[in-house]
Amino acid sequence: MKTNVDLQVPLITLVGPPNSGKTTLFNLLSGNNYKTVNYPGSTVEFYTSRILPKFNSNAAIVDSPGIISLVAESPDEKIAIESLYKHPTLGIPDIVIITVDSAQLSRHLLLPKQLIKSGFKVIVVLTMGDILLKKDLKISETKLSEELNCDVLSINGRTGQGVEKLISVINSNLEQTSNKSISQIPSTGNKSDNNGLMDLFQEIENIVTKVYEHSSPNQKINLGLANQELKVLQEKINNNASSPDTRSLLIDKFLLHKFWGFFIFLLVMTFIFTSIFWLAQPLMNFVDVFFANLNSIVIQNFESGWLTYLISDGLISGFGSVMIFVPQIVILFLILGVLEDSGYLARGAMLIDKPLSRIGLNGRSFVPMLSGFACAIPAMIAARTIPNRNERLLTIFIIPLMSCSARLPVFALLIAFLIPKEQPWIGGIILAGIYLFSIITSIIIAAVINKFKKNIFNEDDNSTFILELPAYRIPKLNSVINHAYNSSKQYILTAGPIILGFSLVLWFLTFFPHIEPELKSDGRT
Repeated sequence: MKTNVDLQVPLITLVGPPNSGKTTLFNLLSGNNYKTVNYPGSTVEFYTSRILPKFNSNAAIVDSPGIISLVAESPDEKIAIESLYKHPTLGIPDIVIITVDSAQLSRHLLLPKQLIKSGFKVIVVLTMGDILLKKDLKISETKLSEELNCDVLSINGRTGQGVEKLISVINSNLEQTSNKSISQIPSTGNKSDNNGLMDLFQEIENIVTKVYEHSSPNQKINLGLANQELKVLQEKINNNASSPDTRSLLIDKFLLHKFWGFFIFLLVMTFIFTSIFWLAQPLMNFVDVFFANLNSIVIQNFESGWLTYLISDGLISGFGSVMIFVPQIVILFLILGVLEDSGYLARGAMLIDKPLSRIGLNGRSFVPMLSGFACAIPAMIAARTIPNRNERLLTIFIIPLMSCSARLPVFALLIAFLIPKEQPWIGGIILAGIYLFSIITSIIIAAVINKFKKNIFNEDDNSTFILELPAYRIPKLNSVINHAYNSSKQYILTAGPIILGFSLVLWFLTFFPHIEPELKSDGRT
């Protein structure tokens, strides 16, 4: 957990299903820029912060991993649920804010119902209202508040509309908060538990039929009228609310096609790696010339000696070897940010699910494996969202085989040395081939382990893969830029000192012992 808050102030915990806008809301309230993406498992640890001073709320807020109910299916969900009931450091939250996708109300209301039943002080925040509005529908916040017996309000994660109202509701609830008796974590496995869960889903269905309304004023329906026409209209509302986004369905006919989907996916990946060389080459040349000129200025304007050479050949050249790869890293994360925010990476998990299933994995392994191209450590942490233990361990085992970003400068340096400068696109193809080779190698090793996994893991394999595909959305420019900036900053601050340190060591080994050349009588050395 990353914590930087006073434990004496009121505590607010953010929970919600994956891809419901939870981390976006956390960023709005805290002013942070933690990464938000459109696939489950993006938040794999707790982040804590104080609410921004401008909101005039003396409270701490915690962003927790996404959960769909209080019945854990993976270690990640188990940690998030147990932290609500018995966190060893933060204790029980004073308020639990639950983000609910307005277009997925029938599935996302399970968590609020369970938390309210457990005795938590709950505030429900409706998100993704723009998607629901495209279907000419809206949710009556008043009716839903009455049905759940808690505060309900809407938030626009892109514009921040509704945040001031949320702060007002938070302050009001903090004033009324009293010590409550929190029940035990719900469990499953016996007949009574299953019957109770079915009754809960029936209650949710009844609530959903009452709170959906047409957004157009002339189509607003009085749900209290019991006539046949109302029933027909109500069925239409329910069908529209649960139906997928038509634009996303049209796009998915091509992007999820059994043939064209893979072809487009390969083109996208090739474009990413080609862009790293093609688009970054002019910027890399500029950085190279800048540090070369700076090196020459130092040599020409200072007396010859070990200190001058330390600054020019050691520090300046070493720092230049760090900065020359920044354009490539920025371009890489900008493109990946666009793909993540648009919702395409979730489709990538769907496309790769069938091939992965042949080697003992499924689509959920795609996210940790993809994260492994950035850094293996957070990728292994992300693997804890995989419910099946066999698949989780196998994914963790092959993640180090992915070519992480720390290897990118080495690859880039070698490729740039080998290929002609006037043909940078060749470097992109070579780099894509290196990454493809790492993927193929990991697949082969996973297939071998999968063949003998019963002897290795000694467990039965009961695996399922269900993924909620988000609607396609236009990426938020500021979010993409912030992600690229933070990733590049992390590279400079973490990998930079190591590269610079090795540069200084190499300079020392090549410079000492240093003997100044002697001048002959004719002026030659």
